[in-house]
Amino acid sequence: MRRNDPDAAFAFNPRRKFLILIPFAIILVCIVLANVIDFSHYPEKALDGAAWDKSWEMLGTVLGVETDPAGMTLDTNATILTGDDVAYATWVTGEERTVTGESGDEVTVHQAQVYLLLYGCGDADYARSNMNDFIARERETYDILAETEADVNGVTWQVMTYRVKSETNPYDRGAVAFTVFKNYVVSAELTCLADYPEDAAAQLSAFLAQVHFTAE
Repeated sequence: MRRNDPDAAFAFNPRRKFLILIPFAIILVCIVLANVIDFSHYPEKALDGAAWDKSWEMLGTVLGVETDPAGMTLDTNATILTGDDVAYATWVTGEERTVTGESGDEVTVHQAQVYLLLYGCGDADYARSNMNDFIARERETYDILAETEADVNGVTWQVMTYRVKSETNPYDRGAVAFTVFKNYVVSAELTCLADYPEDAAAQLSAFLAQVHFTAE
């Protein structure tokens, strides 16, 4: 063998051949696994007894929302960005409007929006404490018109309807619901413009009817 012949050196170095083949073997294994393993975890059953539907929009691993809940369209789901401890998603309905936001800039919004938040805490007691803080903040921020409880799909929500006090907030009124599930605070808030024709509390109630929690 000539000392300076690279082809001859490669031919007689089995270890080098093995190292070169490793990346190709890893790629091949990944392709096979992607076709036989579902890396997404779905619960088998919802807390209300319904079979879990994989088409539901999930927040974290604890709740799912049916497609187009109450006729609303999914706008954002930030679960993949925020992780399992904090997750949020938004749904919109109605026509788009250009309004002046609280910062003074023009923004485009829909006539109504639901903001669904999943907020993880250390334990259930801490979650209840945080929920009470959230409710107190709502009372300070808005003119509360009514407060009630609603039992929906196995959980009890604290529901408030309100009118916006701030003159710089483009929204006119809304409804918000809070609950604690395991070690999470869950809130669903519907805000709407003055020309939105539907009742805020009724629209939020219809949305909550299509929110399901895992039975696991």
